[in-house]
Amino acid sequence: MKKNTKLSSSEYKFINEFYENNKKLIYYLVVQCGVEGAEVEDVVQDIVLRLMNYIPSLVKIRSNKNQMAKYIAQTVKSVCIDRNRAQKSRQLAVIPVEMIEAIYKDLPDRTEIPEHITAQWDVDYLRKKLPRRDWDLLSGKYIIGYSDHELASRLGCTQESVRMALTRARRNARKILEAEKDE
Repeated sequence: MKKNTKLSSSEYKFINEFYENNKKLIYYLVVQCGVEGAEVEDVVQDIVLRLMNYIPSLVKIRSNKNQMAKYIAQTVKSVCIDRNRAQKSRQLAVIPVEMIEAIYKDLPDRTEIPEHITAQWDVDYLRKKLPRRDWDLLSGKYIIGYSDHELASRLGCTQESVRMALTRARRNARKILEAEKDE
């Protein structure tokens, strides 16, 4: 582990001791999350980096082994979930058919997706052109697979607001895709 320049010497000492005392548990939990091979080291490093942000909390619970194990387990679970979602998002090099169909579903006069738009459209194109919030909503819904309820809780709004925002995001995406056809 490299020394983080933002840590004091006592924090650096604590996190090193913490790591040495808990590395077997951390590795075990990472493998239980389904992480394999060389990626295990990367995930463990991410976990330690995340835990470094919570040193005061770790210091308070260090004498309680059960509480410490729960804290570590929750952090491992959180980091693994975050990495899986990020990987899933990166692995998708194309816009899923469901997203394209959703973008065009609320048009009463159109039964087919325009010929120039296929599931092979580059995700980066739409990601670059859409406002950030629209992209986050569409990718959360159609790529990651969040429900309206999950999106609402993440955004701190109602499900009704999410549905309306998704409608607007689909409309914006449709305009972008139609504009590309005209270029």
